[in-house]
Amino acid sequence: MLKSVKKIPSGFRLGGISLIIAAGLIHLVAAPDHYEDATYIGVLFSANLLGALAAAIGIYRNEVWGWWLGAAVAGGALVLFIVSRLIGLPGYEEHVGMWIGDSVEDYLGILSLLIEASFVVLFVWVITLQAGAQALLAQERSAHGPQRERLGLVLLIAGGVVLLIGHVVHLLFFS
Repeated sequence: MLKSVKKIPSGFRLGGISLIIAAGLIHLVAAPDHYEDATYIGVLFSANLLGALAAAIGIYRNEVWGWWLGAAVAGGALVLFIVSRLIGLPGYEEHVGMWIGDSVEDYLGILSLLIEASFVVLFVWVITLQAGAQALLAQERSAHGPQRERLGLVLLIAGGVVLLIGHVVHLLFFS
């Protein structure tokens, strides 16, 4: 069962809502052209908007499922964009290797990448805070709380974020 997020600053919620809605709106703007190129991609772009709106509602209501849904929407779009540029998607191979194109839609893709990556980083931060809050509660119940486990979790998540950012930078600039 996914419980409400506790001890999350309201600025984080506002940031999460803003980022996920911005990602959804970018996909709304770009959807018509993608319906022409490959219909299923246009459908995915429309689904992205609907998922982003649902995630924003969950985040607004301070529900952890909103953050997880937002991470799935933003992370999925991020991964599919990278795949579309590296190996292509079925019926949509013309953008392979075109990281920065010459049209507004191509520039929106890069902007979307930045917004989605920012949301994923914020999601990791929020989930880390949530895990920390739960660990703190567990520590208060226990006489000897394991601080090393908390530190290990933070280091693991920070390492994952650094690897993700490094990988995206490598793909964008060195491929």
